[in-house]
Amino acid sequence: MMRKNLLRVSLVLFSCCLTSPLFAATSGVCNYDVTQDKFTVVQEYKATAIKGWYSDTFSTPVTTVNNIVYYVYVTPGLKARVGKIANGVVSEYDLDPGWTVTNDGHNEFSIALDKDGYVHVMGDMHNKSFRYWRSNTPYSLTTFTRHFGEIPGDNFTYNMFRTDNNGDLYMMARARVLKSYNAIGGRGVGVYKYDTATKQWSALGAIPIFPNAVQKTVAWENSAEGGGNYQMFKPDLRFDKNNRMHLTVALNNDNASNGRNYAIYGYSDDNGKTFRRASTALITPMPMRVDAGSSQADVVDGYKNANMGEHSGILLNSNNAVGVYFSIDNGTWYRNYANSAWSGRQSLISGSQCDRCMTLSDQDNGVMTVVAGSKWYRFTDFGKKPVATSLSSTILRWDLRALRDKHVYRGVAWNSSTGVWQIIRVDVSNPTKCY
Repeated sequence: MMRKNLLRVSLVLFSCCLTSPLFAATSGVCNYDVTQDKFTVVQEYKATAIKGWYSDTFSTPVTTVNNIVYYVYVTPGLKARVGKIANGVVSEYDLDPGWTVTNDGHNEFSIALDKDGYVHVMGDMHNKSFRYWRSNTPYSLTTFTRHFGEIPGDNFTYNMFRTDNNGDLYMMARARVLKSYNAIGGRGVGVYKYDTATKQWSALGAIPIFPNAVQKTVAWENSAEGGGNYQMFKPDLRFDKNNRMHLTVALNNDNASNGRNYAIYGYSDDNGKTFRRASTALITPMPMRVDAGSSQADVVDGYKNANMGEHSGILLNSNNAVGVYFSIDNGTWYRNYANSAWSGRQSLISGSQCDRCMTLSDQDNGVMTVVAGSKWYRFTDFGKKPVATSLSSTILRWDLRALRDKHVYRGVAWNSSTGVWQIIRVDVSNPTKCY
């Protein structure tokens, strides 16, 4: 274990404003004006992690609970390290001294706390069975127990945690669906909910009505990218202020010589037991599909043989209206649902497809952000032109709980070339902010 007093070592990396923020009244609608944003980039923690792993936005290596920051990273010696920052002091431990992580850029780790305070960590999964540890004591990082295989199935990749407004914990990943993972249609989107009473995970969705289907999935197609057997499946799942679950994923539907060609969407008001289209029409039988029929999700965008980017992502405005970000046709866009229909394409980035953008929604302040590397695109409602800002740090992996609970922009900047791994907080001062 090591300890550092971060009250002395936190660094301000970038600042464009020295004045203190003024806070608007918190009653009614927040009339946030993004043109008055002032950003200060603060390094809260720095370590040296494994280098050479590719950069993506799927994993969730940092989370903030009760003002304590919990994190996980992989060392150059291929050991998973967990830590927490409490009152400016860092406590750090080996997650599992007897476990060596496979040197594979897909094997990133994620961390979360359930509503009883137990710490959950997963990672080292590239087409592997569920590799997962749970703390033996609430809020403690000193000892963990392996719970490998606790979720049925295997071939998990692109793991991430989400927590809803009640503290219920969800895990999401690409996972095997058919008996043969390497068959066309062999994989799909897995979403799983944790029960703190039974300490068990349960799979959401359903087993497709299809020969050799054996595992539940929430989104699936009997197709693959480029005419082979591969589907990427990097989904996004968020909860709005009413605790409605929103899910989107970019996928392939036509076995054509491309990657993904559609972005689909569905929501759930019952913790994932059922899913509906934005019109409220029930999607049944599950899983969600592209083609017309009762299993069809909302097809937000796409067409046969399109070349859509890897990710689609959820955007939520202050009134819980939903939009979906995606990239296609040499541009980065979103569409939002209003007046019983999805809007036309709204431009975020012209002339460039952002494959791995991240969406951030501060609903209380009424501001949405699409993060493209070190560049932020911020807007307060659908249809409004985003305001672009360049920051001094590239943050791909975000602490969504800190943003929802405390309106704090915190994430991980991990330099793949050098292995430098930092927890970064971006302070946003604005005289029109409400929280």
